[in-house]
Amino acid sequence: MPAPHIVDLLHGTQTPNLPAYALALVEVMIAARRAGCMIAESGRTGGFSAPGPRRRRSWIDPDNSYQRSNTEGIAMRLHLSVLALTAVFAATAARADLQQYKDYTLSQSVADITTVKVKANMQDAYLEGLRKTWVAAANLSKKLGQIDGYHIYVSDLPESGHFNLVLEMDFKNDAQLAPNKARYDAFMTAWGAKRNQETKTIAKNDYPAMRKITGEYHMRELTFTK
Repeated sequence: MPAPHIVDLLHGTQTPNLPAYALALVEVMIAARRAGCMIAESGRTGGFSAPGPRRRRSWIDPDNSYQRSNTEGIAMRLHLSVLALTAVFAATAARADLQQYKDYTLSQSVADITTVKVKANMQDAYLEGLRKTWVAAANLSKKLGQIDGYHIYVSDLPESGHFNLVLEMDFKNDAQLAPNKARYDAFMTAWGAKRNQETKTIAKNDYPAMRKITGEYHMRELTFTK
């Protein structure tokens, strides 16, 4: 995202945030420094002028005291402006802090997400394998009450990004997601040793040539309270 101009921030044409304020503050400081250099040069030469021989001192202000005092006054105002902007930025950043339970809540339910990068021209073959393994296991888990549901998402832009397929299993809470021997034994009894071996063979021999697992996440839904 390009850095916003200080005028955009002060006029409210861009949403303020802390990185933007920091960039804007640097911009103001650079402008102040440049302005100070130009004013100081003006004080030495008796006014802004093109390069050339130094102008003689004015008979009205022979020692340039007015120029020096004016330069110091403008520099002081620039420094005060920078300090004021810093205070405004800090106050706005503090007001932007949100608090869990007061400003938003997180769901008790948990989504177990796996992101997958399926190789080119391999999506249908991979989906066929998933139907025999992951989908079959998810259907059984749902029947046994061990998960709330499941989803598969595929990308319309399969060559874009780090993944193009998402596997999601939904759990009612952390307890349902946690390892449990009784649930495991119940699943394995229903799943059967033969189907378990077939699943392992497909995962070991077929899947590596079709896809790469790029990430695994436990996600909760966030809801703003106001």
